[in-house]
Amino acid sequence: MLVATLDDERAYDVLAGIARKGGVMYVPVVAAPRQQALHTLEVRGPKSREVLTLLAEVLGPTTERGAPLRLRFPELARITKTTHGYDAAVDAVVDDAPPASVRGPTDPFLGRAFAAGKLTIEACVGEGGAGTVYRALHRDLQMHVAVKVMHESFQRDPKYCKQFHAEALSASRLDHANLTRVLDFGQEPDGVLYIAMEFLDGRSLRDVLEEDGPMPFDRAAQILAMVCSGLTHAHARSIVHRDIKPENIVLVRGLDDDGRETEIAKVCDFGIAHKASEGNAVFAGTAEYISPEQFRGEEPDVQSDVYACGVVLYELLTGGVPIAGDFPEIVKRVLETTPEAPSRRMPGLDPRIDRLVLKAIAKDREVRHASVRELRTEIRALAEDIAVFSTGGGYYDEPQVPSVRARQASIVDAGTPDWLEHGNGYLASLVPSAPSPPPAAPASSAPPVTHRSSGSQAAVRPAMPSRPSSSKLEVPSMGPTSVGPASIVPGSHVSMTPSMSPEASETARNVAAFVKRLVDTHDPAAFAALVGPIEPKVRALFEAEHTGPTWRVCSALEMIAREKSPRAEHALRLLEVFSDRQLLAPLAEKALDFLSDKDGSARKLVVRAGNRGAHALYSARLKHSVFEARERFVAMLIEIGQAGLPTIRAGLERLEPKLGVPGALGMAEDLLRAAPEVLDDELGQIVARYVRSNVNSLAHLATLALPKVWGARARPLLVGQVHHKNDDVAVAAIKRLRTLGGIDRELLEQLRPLVMGAPGARPPVRLAATEALESTTPEAMPEARQLLAEALAAAQGSTPDVEDAIVMLANTLVSVGGDVTLVASRWRQSHTWLRTRLEAVLKRAKLPSR
Repeated sequence: MLVATLDDERAYDVLAGIARKGGVMYVPVVAAPRQQALHTLEVRGPKSREVLTLLAEVLGPTTERGAPLRLRFPELARITKTTHGYDAAVDAVVDDAPPASVRGPTDPFLGRAFAAGKLTIEACVGEGGAGTVYRALHRDLQMHVAVKVMHESFQRDPKYCKQFHAEALSASRLDHANLTRVLDFGQEPDGVLYIAMEFLDGRSLRDVLEEDGPMPFDRAAQILAMVCSGLTHAHARSIVHRDIKPENIVLVRGLDDDGRETEIAKVCDFGIAHKASEGNAVFAGTAEYISPEQFRGEEPDVQSDVYACGVVLYELLTGGVPIAGDFPEIVKRVLETTPEAPSRRMPGLDPRIDRLVLKAIAKDREVRHASVRELRTEIRALAEDIAVFSTGGGYYDEPQVPSVRARQASIVDAGTPDWLEHGNGYLASLVPSAPSPPPAAPASSAPPVTHRSSGSQAAVRPAMPSRPSSSKLEVPSMGPTSVGPASIVPGSHVSMTPSMSPEASETARNVAAFVKRLVDTHDPAAFAALVGPIEPKVRALFEAEHTGPTWRVCSALEMIAREKSPRAEHALRLLEVFSDRQLLAPLAEKALDFLSDKDGSARKLVVRAGNRGAHALYSARLKHSVFEARERFVAMLIEIGQAGLPTIRAGLERLEPKLGVPGALGMAEDLLRAAPEVLDDELGQIVARYVRSNVNSLAHLATLALPKVWGARARPLLVGQVHHKNDDVAVAAIKRLRTLGGIDRELLEQLRPLVMGAPGARPPVRLAATEALESTTPEAMPEARQLLAEALAAAQGSTPDVEDAIVMLANTLVSVGGDVTLVASRWRQSHTWLRTRLEAVLKRAKLPSR
């Protein structure tokens, strides 16, 4: 029996909430436990509270903060004996109401109205360490929302109330498809704190893992990319989540840009009231997802969220966290050991996945991804680059019958005739010439073999002919949601991922054999004889849209072309076919469609072709205006870089007089976004004309692009854009001016009315102008400090816009080495919410607020 006495009601509530979740706390017990085993804990709170009887698993030695205990209510656990003692982490009970020991026999909030009657509580859906979550009906929106009511003791803590309002205000300004939206927050007349959020009807990642087990990399990458997108939005607004884990990521149903049903990841529970308690009990957090620097006592930052995302990705792929165990054991291993690679637990994963995951959970911040944006970019790139025939990554190939394997081995080892020696007729036989229904299987045939394929089941016939003998080819069924073989015709764009069709599979195997011969043939004469007759057959590969094999041939030839050897000349001549305009045109259309180019080979071939590839992309983009195609178009032009300048110049010039034509405006926007960072006078003159456009979106994008192609010559135009009527244009001009030599005295005078908040100074532009003073030149720095001091003293009002301006003025004043006592003076004059934000500025300046 362990006994703990808590005089602080908030600590009592936190302890009860953590016990509800089976969490870990440091508890100041009367007498330290003698062994690490299971105990009964009797918690005596304030006189108004009943005695709690809990199950407590001791996780380590007692410290100054208390004994580290994993807590459970007896009714929420089944005790089992193990070789290591007792394990209390057992079956959780999910019901609609918290246990009576926590909230009493009845819940006073059921049926209660919040927010002046706008929210009516209907049912309890869960409880945590800080509060209880209810389902409520929003009167005006006529929809269900989630309302989190903070524990009663929290409302008596003024410091906590300030923190709650400041963090809830920050969270309410987050607006992203992958974040749970905060709809309202406040404090009721009786002091109850609440926050209303979007109600999510879906499954948490924890539920998905427990019900479905580990998932293929392609699905895990898609989910983590969405999580990182949401976190990028939050981090850009200086908000760190601090508690990323599968329980706080919910998958809900939604529609993509084409109206098809898809799953959307939503990040929940954004750090509000996640601070450590200053009472007698201290919350130790979810140890498995805490970064090493947090265990060392440092404040969590964006890289702490990167680490947690890496742990979640590891768990999605393997079914378990990289480091598990008791709390003290986790702390020690996180700080001292390197986790084993995911492929050690899940054999067959691509080695590149190991490198990505281990980088994300690296102990050293310098090794880890610098931001979730960088992690998302790497995840997306790896998902695209993993080929269908890679050794892992969640793709599952069709079964290989012995005859096919034997034939492949004979091609590689004995040099027997391969696809190149059969000509175009053989390639034509790989595509069905007409729709043909699959033959019915005999009643006595063996049942189909089932293989896992990205979460769906694909029935595959147990045997395939070793080689197609006619133009009609039997294609394995891709499951109930797939397109059957009757609809596969020449030139169609049916996606056969994640498994290739048999004809594509055999083509890829044969090309792999040829590439091996190509690389291994070093004799110039033999190499010339090998590559001489294959140009028409490479063209046939293009026309059949076998982009994966085509890219492999191209890559091998490029590698050989870089050699200083006689065979390099032959490789260079053959590479010219890969830049043929006619061949690139259909390839560019395929590259703009992610579903048709999941392995990214079409994209690589188009990018490699330089300006010819850019021209092909331009033509293909005219036929595709959906969001995804536009994003891929811009990304590929950026990847092509300087080589694509002629196409970008010509496109912008042609579009200028035709912006009223449907689709022309979007094309011009995409070309401006793709402008490379290369000085080019001709392109600069064209972009300068777009800067003066009456269309705000064009003026905005041209303002961003002009310094990249015109350098310092863009400065006069940008100065004029500072006072543009559109906020985005004005902010873009200010940001670009910061990069062009900084803010000198002349520009400082242009920004003065904006910084001072003169009539007509719009809030976003004022914030950008104020922040820009951080880049003031040394000569103009005294004037900048004086301007900031005047503006900080003159700023009056209590609206959110004015408060944002005050905080930005204080931040910038500290950054440029101004008089910090002015910030302290403003802090003393401010109300509760603003004081909390200014305290953070003073801490950064290492100046006490009192």
